[in-house]
Amino acid sequence: MKLQIASHKALKYACMNFHYAERVPVARISFSVFNDKNEWCGVISYGSGAGDKVAKHFNMAQGQ
Repeated sequence: MKLQIASHKALKYACMNFHYAERVPVARISFSVFNDKNEWCGVISYGSGAGDKVAKHFNMAQGQ
C-alpha cells in the first residue's frame, strides 16, 4: 500500500461516488491510497469533523 497527498479532484471524486453523504468535507489533509499494483483505491481525509459542538459533549476541545 502507498499513500500520497490527494488532489482536490481525487477527494471530490471519492466523496461524490463512494461516501454516503455525497458531499465533499472541509479537509485539513487528504491522502490517496494505492494498492501494491499501484491502482488507486480511494482517499483518507482528515478534518475537524461534522460539527463544532460535538467535542464539548465529551469535555474536549475541537480538534482533539
